[in-house]
Amino acid sequence: VERTEQFFARWGPLSLTLGQYVPIVRTLLPVAAGIGKMNRLTFTIYNALGSFLWAGLLPVAGWGVAHIPGVAELVVQYIDLVLLGVVGLSVLSVGIHWLRERREIRDEEKS
Repeated sequence: VERTEQFFARWGPLSLTLGQYVPIVRTLLPVAAGIGKMNRLTFTIYNALGSFLWAGLLPVAGWGVAHIPGVAELVVQYIDLVLLGVVGLSVLSVGIHWLRERREIRDEEKS
């Protein structure tokens, strides 16, 4: 709990805003913010900002990319692999974080 509080004291607003773009993180951040005793108004403002950016930028980016010659056909051809890659990177990111946390706990126990 103490580490979560320290994390949100330092990175809270930025993590809430950018966390919207990471699938698993987007789901867990509100819970972590509550555990970290983040101020409710700060949470609401930055979570809303991240949500609005997510909801606005993603469709605009998709529309823009679709108008690049040849890209739409390429996306249709490889969408399964792209989505699998995104999920794989998300799982890899969570796995790396979990391993680092585990290593830190083990190192603290040895000290």
